[in-house]
Amino acid sequence: MSVFLTISRLRPTTSFDQTLACQAFPFLTSGCLTEFRQGSSGCYVEPSDFPTPAPTPIGEFSPSLANQLLSCQLRVGFSRDLRYSEWNRPSTHAALGLVAHAVTEVAFRVRDWPQDPSARRQRLEDLWAQEIQRQAARIAEAWAPATPPPAEDWLAYALTRIRTIRRAEKQVEKATRGRVKATRGGVEVKLRDESSKLFGRADRIEQVGQATRVIDLKTGLRQAEPSEEQRRQLLLYAVLIHRVEGQWPVSIDVEDASGSTYSQPLVPEEAEAALAEAIAAVDSFNQVVAESRLLAVAEPSPDRCRWCDFRVMCAPFWKALRTDWGQRAAAGSIVGRGDSPASPYVTIELDYPRDLAGTDLHISGLAAPVSPDATKAAATDWVGTAGAQDSRARWSTTIRVW
Repeated sequence: MSVFLTISRLRPTTSFDQTLACQAFPFLTSGCLTEFRQGSSGCYVEPSDFPTPAPTPIGEFSPSLANQLLSCQLRVGFSRDLRYSEWNRPSTHAALGLVAHAVTEVAFRVRDWPQDPSARRQRLEDLWAQEIQRQAARIAEAWAPATPPPAEDWLAYALTRIRTIRRAEKQVEKATRGRVKATRGGVEVKLRDESSKLFGRADRIEQVGQATRVIDLKTGLRQAEPSEEQRRQLLLYAVLIHRVEGQWPVSIDVEDASGSTYSQPLVPEEAEAALAEAIAAVDSFNQVVAESRLLAVAEPSPDRCRWCDFRVMCAPFWKALRTDWGQRAAAGSIVGRGDSPASPYVTIELDYPRDLAGTDLHISGLAAPVSPDATKAAATDWVGTAGAQDSRARWSTTIRVW
């Protein structure tokens, strides 16, 4: 059985992984079909140090899943394998987005708002506080025993709060004046196309007269022109609206946290082309899974891998990683550890990045001691630089040991 220590918890995988087990616990298996070779840190297994996911095939899919497939099939593979999906944990950035969406949805749906503007604002502020508390508890549970910072200290918390409540106030005023008619509920609208198996929840659908707009609400503070991924997502929602309502939206829009809108006229042919691309991506994934080629099709890069939760177990990532990628990530043999309750630490003699092989990385301030049975470790996102030799864990540092 493989043992994983993350800064969230120490736990076994949910199913037996023979190649990892024979490395960490050779007495558990009668044979280990892995290739040992001598390296700077001693005898290690490659590529069996890192697991291969066995995901469930994809039947129905959402616009966001289509974007993920077109970015990295291996990442989708890990997320669809129950042995590894728990490594995909919530971030404060995503939590702020969920809170902002919840507040915006209430502002769009509810009609019995107080007439007094100050009372309306207080109601929105109370709603924000309730949703923040819910998301903060979710993050704390996912990352225990690490201690995430209070919500007020999350990056961009204050500005996102101000802009979200301000946008919600404008929406309430607009709705109470009857300037916008909501279609099928307006916000977080559930849509499905049985023919293509595409489904999703549109952030917002607005109808003014006979004109329908599909809007993607963004809470980021640096939204510029819509990205390729954002545009593809909106095109797929336009397809869903056409399938359900029988007519195409006139535009696809992105609205940022300040209320600024980037609008593009909808071209139905482009929407149909986006659907065809998404269906092809689903078919490709299912075929790759059936042929056990997920590792072979991976194309790691600094931008594609930067925020991936599965880096600590991704063989293609480690083989491609270089210090000049600028990522705080390293893997190798454990040559030192400390279990002091005040500040557990681990020292790793590196195999990866390859240009730092043979050097040591010391990480102090772990949320929990490293298992005494572990011989290897992979770590990401510590405090410090990519090529540091002495660093400190942050609350969101992830360490996998085996």
